[in-house]
Order: sequence, then C-alpha cells, then structure tokens
Amino acid sequence: MHGYCLAGGGELLGACDIAFAVEYAQFGHQASRALGIPPTLGMWPAKIGMLKTKELLFTGAMIDGTEAERDGVVHHAVPLEELEERTLAFCERIVQLLLDALSVHKHVTNRWFEIAGLRTAAAEGAEFDAIYHETPSFGEFGRIAKERGLKEALGWRDAPFGDGHGAR
Repeated sequence: MHGYCLAGGGELLGACDIAFAVEYAQFGHQASRALGIPPTLGMWPAKIGMLKTKELLFTGAMIDGTEAERDGVVHHAVPLEELEERTLAFCERIVQLLLDALSVHKHVTNRWFEIAGLRTAAAEGAEFDAIYHETPSFGEFGRIAKERGLKEALGWRDAPFGDGHGAR
C-alpha cells in the first residue's frame, strides 16, 4: 500500500492477514473528529492495543508506514522501489506451506481471537458508530457541509487540531 489508508481503507486493511506498505504511506481515521468511528475500528484494538487506538481516534492523527509497522498496523514498511519485490518474495514463502496447514493455522488463530471476543467487539463498533451519527456534533458537521460546503466543514472539524492533519 502506498498513499493514504483512511476510513474504509483502514477497515479493509484490518481484515487483511498480511500487509505491506511504503514507509511514507499515511494511516489514520481523521473522520473520528466529527463523523464517527470505523465500524470495526480497523481491528486496531486487537492489532495495536488500547492506548494507540485511543490516541489515533481521540486526535484523528495519522501515522506513517514506518510507525504503522512498529505499532502493528502493517507487517512491513519498505521503500517504494522495494515494495513489489519484497511483497512478492514474502508471498512466495507463504505458498510453500501446504494449503491444509495454512488453512488450519489461519482458522485456529482467528478462532482464538473470536473466543476472546473479537467478533462481538467488532459488531459493537457498528452499533456505536450508529449512535454517534445521532449526536449533536455529527449534526453540526452535516449542517456546515450543507450550508457552506465540505471544505468549510472539514476546516471546522480540524481547526482544534492545528494543521488539520493530526500533527502531534
């Protein structure tokens, strides 16, 4: 992945078994400032823990690929010129494993997290996102967007955070 991985992109990434990114890629959920949460939280609580999840959601901050690798959002962050080669080499290693073994490894790992409550927790995210869409702040964002345009609404949303990009 290179470029931005925000909102639905983070949700998709959360469902991936293996992820590579370029070092300068940007990850986050700025929409948490006024538009709600990603319904599964991009699986961040399971992948990066409570503290980092709260930091990203409470601030709408973005992290680059290098930090995303360190925190566990992606497996490897590499220079752009190495992305395709390193990803392909990794995939070629995985396909050496017998399909039966790979399937069992994937399912038992997923089951472990499901027993720990991951499936229920992911479903709860959608409910809380729906609740947020009934709040006054969500309504205010929509009102500003309707009356003055999306750019103004995003400016209103991001103004308390300085540069509008989640700088910490």
